[in-house]
Amino acid sequence: MEKDHLNEIFNYVHRTHFPGRLRKVKAEFYRSRSLRHTVDWNAFRIRARISNIFKNAPVYIIEALALMLLSRVYRLRVDAQAKTIYRSYVNQLNIAGKSYKLSYAPDGTYFNLETLFNQLNQTRFSSTLRVSVIGWSKRKSYTRLGFYDKHRNLIVISKIFDNPQVPLNVLQYLIFHEMLHIQYPEEIRYGRRRIHTAAFRDAEKNFPGYDKIQEWIKTNLRRL
Repeated sequence: MEKDHLNEIFNYVHRTHFPGRLRKVKAEFYRSRSLRHTVDWNAFRIRARISNIFKNAPVYIIEALALMLLSRVYRLRVDAQAKTIYRSYVNQLNIAGKSYKLSYAPDGTYFNLETLFNQLNQTRFSSTLRVSVIGWSKRKSYTRLGFYDKHRNLIVISKIFDNPQVPLNVLQYLIFHEMLHIQYPEEIRYGRRRIHTAAFRDAEKNFPGYDKIQEWIKTNLRRL
């Protein structure tokens, strides 16, 4: 992630969650061996310094971190979901001295994600999509069911779905959803970022059994 993109995300979160606040926001990466992030401010500006270990973090992680740091500035309670999302990601980082590693395996106990990706790629995308890695999350997550990281070109699905109770079409849909992020990249219009564009939503709803799948997830998610 480049510095300008980091700034863009922080300013987007500032506008969205703290409307009417007039401070200028500047965010930058700094070289660090730890996951320590800092924020300082005065009446006119906010400056956030983010550990460069997070340079390859997905956008939604940076958004959660931005919300946490900016909430500190305005002395507001930190959003619980943002903390959960951030901590879940941090727990997946294996820190070893100056380096860190994120590794995901496609082969689960019941499902192989790479096989399903290849099948969907052939039937739904004419085999045009490419990912470097697709794998199961390290820990069970009920708040982030999956994500696509464009910077590392990887797809991760929550390991809660590596379960014999999960219908195959539900897992296929979750992978398909993340594949759509490759097909329909995020857009920025009038200073606002849109992850799920109209074209994205239309394609998603055309997935066979979309409504029933949504209902199944809503009803059964916490039972997994």
